Amino acid sequence: MLISLLPILTLAALPSTEWELAQGKLARLEDGTRIRCEKAEPGAEAFETEWGRFLCPGNPVVDVIEADADYMALEALRKYDYNAYLRQASKRGFLEPLLEAANWKGKKASAIDQPAVLTALEAWGPFFDPVPSRIEKLDRVEFIWEKLEKSDSGEAALLTGRMLAEMDRHMSPSQNAKITLADLRRALRSKNPGLRRAAALVGQRQSDFQFWQPMLNSSIEDDHAGVRAACAASVMTMDSEKALSGFSAALWRSGRDSERIAAAEHLGQHGDALSIDVLMIPLQATTVTGGPASAFAHFGRQVSVVADFDVEIAQAAAIADPRVVVLQEGTALQVRVVSTRVVRTVMVSLKKLTKANPGPRPEDWLRWYEER
Repeated sequence: MLISLLPILTLAALPSTEWELAQGKLARLEDGTRIRCEKAEPGAEAFETEWGRFLCPGNPVVDVIEADADYMALEALRKYDYNAYLRQASKRGFLEPLLEAANWKGKKASAIDQPAVLTALEAWGPFFDPVPSRIEKLDRVEFIWEKLEKSDSGEAALLTGRMLAEMDRHMSPSQNAKITLADLRRALRSKNPGLRRAAALVGQRQSDFQFWQPMLNSSIEDDHAGVRAACAASVMTMDSEKALSGFSAALWRSGRDSERIAAAEHLGQHGDALSIDVLMIPLQATTVTGGPASAFAHFGRQVSVVADFDVEIAQAAAIADPRVVVLQEGTALQVRVVSTRVVRTVMVSLKKLTKANPGPRPEDWLRWYEER
């Protein structure tokens, strides 16, 4: 779900885009779906749009309406809540704002829920067919993959949605139309975030377990939020226990705040009850004064941890048959002190997992943890 994060003053200052000057028409389909079109006729099950031929078999066009009224409603929302604006733009069939936001970088990108934008575009992807009719069925996946390599993030998300649909419809494990492991590895190292994200989703769809560890690494290390989210979702789908263990290890072993933050976010998004214990340990460390590199956290309740790593980490699940110890009441665990940014992320993740909100400070969460 897109979450409102961008300050109102920033939203009001965002420039209008050229597409706002000429809204055109919206094709309204039988099931209520709307999509901006160049031309469509009632009863049609395929028609042209700015982004290619739109296919809607069994869901024909009911009518074609002017887009101005829908756009005006969107424009009012854009000034106050940009994430809600993007959600509604997708719902009303205006893909231009999503394609634009998908390519934002830096602070501008971090001010919106860009992974949700990419997911929304991916959901539209199966409706758009970019493959010429002359291409054979078993060559369609390769054609889309080659097109992906040259696409920006927004277009790549649409193409990824189409590619996954093609794989579902036409491929079986015995067919040779799959993307090779070598191609997936190269794609995950590409400078193109759209291609890296596609590689993660295709690797999961092909159940290529040799690609699992590179995806886990990218879920923590990649500098693009959409790629990290796709990699995390893919490794969770393929092996959730091992994935949660990997996120836990990254939270405790990584020397980079950015990687710890990514791990904490993934635990909040995908974690289970044991992940609460994993996330509580950094909060305990923040309440300890003393050395800058580490602290001793005392636990008054029993907590399972994995102990055969350089830094002991809380156990979310089995990590390569680890040596597990149990901290009984009164046990002290040496942990690294984490930054304020990591602590904020940990508390947000705890809110997601527990649906609780005991307060804004680590001490509030520690009190809640002891009393629950």
